[in-house]
Amino acid sequence: SGKKYYKIGKAVSVPKRIKQFGPCKLIASNTYPSARDAFRAETELHKMFECYRKPDTEIFLLDLSQLFKVINEFKAKALLH
Repeated sequence: SGKKYYKIGKAVSVPKRIKQFGPCKLIASNTYPSARDAFRAETELHKMFECYRKPDTEIFLLDLSQLFKVINEFKAKALLH
């Protein structure tokens, strides 16, 4: 189907978070001025892409076009902060 699993979520330490997931790579990242801002951006992205989400996780099953939509929204949110 061309779909892969992606995590959309915040982390205090990106390297530590990646290590928790095993072999994977970072696709995009942003730095926010506060934990509250990061949590807000994460919550908004989770709501926007809920239909691709594995229940009760931060994992989303996306094809490339869906991934690019997530990345574009992610970048747009970074510009607002």
